[in-house]
Amino acid sequence: GETYKPGHCSSCAGPLGSDKVHLVGDSAGGNLATMAAALICNAKLRKRIVESVNDSGEYNDLLDEQSYPSVERVVSLYGLLGRQTPMTVPGVAEEDTTWLGYIKNVVVDTGVNFIFRLYDHPALTGRKLGSTLTDLDPKEIVSYAKETLILCGESDPLLLSNKEARKMLELKGFKVQFELYPGNHAFHGFPANWARYLNYAWTDNALAATHSMFEFLTGGAWTKRAHGLSLATIEKNTRADRSPLLVFPLFLVFIPLSLGYSFYLGFEYWQ
Repeated sequence: GETYKPGHCSSCAGPLGSDKVHLVGDSAGGNLATMAAALICNAKLRKRIVESVNDSGEYNDLLDEQSYPSVERVVSLYGLLGRQTPMTVPGVAEEDTTWLGYIKNVVVDTGVNFIFRLYDHPALTGRKLGSTLTDLDPKEIVSYAKETLILCGESDPLLLSNKEARKMLELKGFKVQFELYPGNHAFHGFPANWARYLNYAWTDNALAATHSMFEFLTGGAWTKRAHGLSLATIEKNTRADRSPLLVFPLFLVFIPLSLGYSFYLGFEYWQ
């Protein structure tokens, strides 16, 4: 059979890719983007992690003397950048001592820990592999992207890990742009017409974050006027949407059932 060659296109008989790239991801994808930047920019870190999971030699090609692209910019949109929760960061849980605040903190802590139980395979226990940027020893991050943009919602349960990632990169001397927007996790993924039911305006987060990302990725070359985006026109074409009145009640039933089933599967997997 044909031998696989990284970065090579057999059908066009030529190389693939670019010598400069931008990496962008949201939620778990934000973790992938930031970790990919760390691995591309730090050969020793890449070697350590690959060798930690390379018992079968499946990932030997990642250790070859191949050229990786230069990571120019990284964007993480409410990324899962660490294990920090209100229950694990000193002083955070005490900021809201109401019973509702306590329940919220417990739910966030349980959810984040459950996610990482799925991230961290049992075979890797004790290896300190590092699944996220803030899991890594800062000494291993010698180089990174030229610029990083971290965006997050003010009420996002992942906000603590985003703040920690920002702190980690800035202490290493890397350029970081950090922006907060009204809303919770995945505010960029909700339909614009739903925002009014979620107590915020989509123009204040989803649209504003989109503008910011475009301007960041183009080095300031992109402008709203240049692309003919008229906020007044968009608002005029935004019609009243009552579908959330049907969808949201279904979520009240679906979410508990799906969480319960997920916990059951996770429990079975770890037995």
